[in-house]
Amino acid sequence: MVSGNVREAERVFEEAVGVIVARAATGSINIDEATLTALKGIRFDHEQGRIDIGNSTVAADVLVTGGSRGATGTTVVGGHTELRSRGTKIEIDQNASIEIKGGASIKQT
Repeated sequence: MVSGNVREAERVFEEAVGVIVARAATGSINIDEATLTALKGIRFDHEQGRIDIGNSTVAADVLVTGGSRGATGTTVVGGHTELRSRGTKIEIDQNASIEIKGGASIKQT
């Protein structure tokens, strides 16, 4: 099982079984009114683009949301959204949001 160790979290994504990886590159990804569930992990990387998540539930043992090293893009997690890992849960109310820019990210284990 994955602990709070960042290196262990990265290893989950390298194994790529039961994993969802969404990379925006220089484009955009819009997730609205969806449920995404993965056995091991989900990673959203805005890279130089944009990811918008709203009105959705995202759940996996390990969840990484934001940008990787050197990223310049933006991720916005909007209202009515729940981000859930094996040991954590972030709930965003209707009129609230989380905005993540550049190389910043939220790692939930």
